[in-house]
Amino acid sequence: MSEIALGQKEQNFANRTKADSSSILLRLVQISWRNVWRNRRRTLLTAGGIIFAVWLLVFMRSFQGGVFAQMADISARAMPGHAQIQHPLYEEEPQVEHTVRESLAESRLLQTGRFDFVSSRVQGSAILSVGDKSTGGFVLGLEPKVEAQWSGLARNIKTGAYLAADGEAVIGEALARNLGAKLGDDLVILGTAKNGGIAAHAATIVGIFRSGSTELDRTLVQIPVGDFREAWSMEAEEAHMVVGVSTALLDSEEGIQIARNDPGEGVDLNHLAWQDLLPDVVQLTEMKDVSTNFMFYFICIIVVFSVVNAFMMLIYERTNEMGVLLALGMRPHQLLIQFQVEAFLISSLGLVLGFGLTAITVWPLMEYGMTLPQELLESYPPDMVAMFPERLHPTFNWEAMRTATVTILLGVQVAALIPSLRIFGMRPIEAIRAEN
Repeated sequence: MSEIALGQKEQNFANRTKADSSSILLRLVQISWRNVWRNRRRTLLTAGGIIFAVWLLVFMRSFQGGVFAQMADISARAMPGHAQIQHPLYEEEPQVEHTVRESLAESRLLQTGRFDFVSSRVQGSAILSVGDKSTGGFVLGLEPKVEAQWSGLARNIKTGAYLAADGEAVIGEALARNLGAKLGDDLVILGTAKNGGIAAHAATIVGIFRSGSTELDRTLVQIPVGDFREAWSMEAEEAHMVVGVSTALLDSEEGIQIARNDPGEGVDLNHLAWQDLLPDVVQLTEMKDVSTNFMFYFICIIVVFSVVNAFMMLIYERTNEMGVLLALGMRPHQLLIQFQVEAFLISSLGLVLGFGLTAITVWPLMEYGMTLPQELLESYPPDMVAMFPERLHPTFNWEAMRTATVTILLGVQVAALIPSLRIFGMRPIEAIRAEN
């Protein structure tokens, strides 16, 4: 019976200890919240630095993410598309015989449900001639009815019209100038067929495009895919690549990943996302992200030093008070926890207000966009300006928000901990007598 009573007493003591600990912690939080506002100016200045750092990272990353997504979309629609399926050797060895079966590759993309347009392409190098002038070039056979709905080149026909029937061709503006070609001229194309023979084709020039890319304008010729297959002695189902285009880049990324994971008929195919097709855009994005992160971390360092300075001043001003608390029985680690809670409250205040400011500035731009200043447009060539979007739309960057939250919280807690360690060396009597 005595053992049962003793066990009951121990249980009651443990419960009472937990309740006391919870009560003390709650009391520390209440005291910390009051202490935070004892010096409003210092608190607001510290929180202001955090707000600016958070806004800088999230806003800049959101704006850059939206702009680069638009750039990638425009670049993809200009030529390669959002995703491609190729023969596994074609990317490294772009030879005529490295083909895929059109129906198989198209079904791979269509069954993902992420692509709005899917079309087949064949391509090869050739000698291009108009009259007595000749030059080397690149011939692309495609499906005009499909690509006319999404291709940037189809929308950049400066003279004439886009492909509409067999026997037609559209060429770049620089190529037309080099060949002295005009609308209605016959373009003679000579290349090497798949069987090793001569690929010969004659087409009527019905359109001249200006892409904004010197390389494309100087070398590219587009003809219907059927004409290319016939001239290059290819079968009806053969394609060098099948191109997929989505309404949004994210949809295309999900779609090509689904296609990669689908074993299908067990045929080995190469699945390329827009990042693989546009490495220059990806590299530019990464470089801009690095510069933005560098600026953010630099500002974070300044914020951390300001927090260290603020808490050094705080501890210096409250030395007498801490001496009294230590003399009354408060433990040094409880004081340390109190200062850590104060630091957490300040950083949380800065983070909440920083995210609020970012949301106020980013969400309207996501909806309505922002026009480019005329002064900026005038600094670029007209051909390049023609490729710019009418309005820039940022996309809210949740990864940047997580980075800012973790970095600020950890940085501020460590910054507050450094001067707070002085508490463990305090002697109550000396702290009470200290002159502030």
